[in-house]
Amino acid sequence: MKMTISQKELLQKTGAKYYQVEHLIRTGRLPVYKHGRGNERQFPLEAIEILNDWLVNKAEPVKYR
Repeated sequence: MKMTISQKELLQKTGAKYYQVEHLIRTGRLPVYKHGRGNERQFPLEAIEILNDWLVNKAEPVKYR
């Protein structure tokens, strides 16, 4: 069984934009197994759930008093 997914697969499965994934990586909220120049980023399978949760929470409107 495949234990990691590529960034392309992550974007396709979640419908997220590239810059949204990049933001989560740079803020340390999305784990990355393999990255670097010339290497395709590899994410653990739970990255799909983490990204989907973030997208759902981001979509909720902010309630002002």
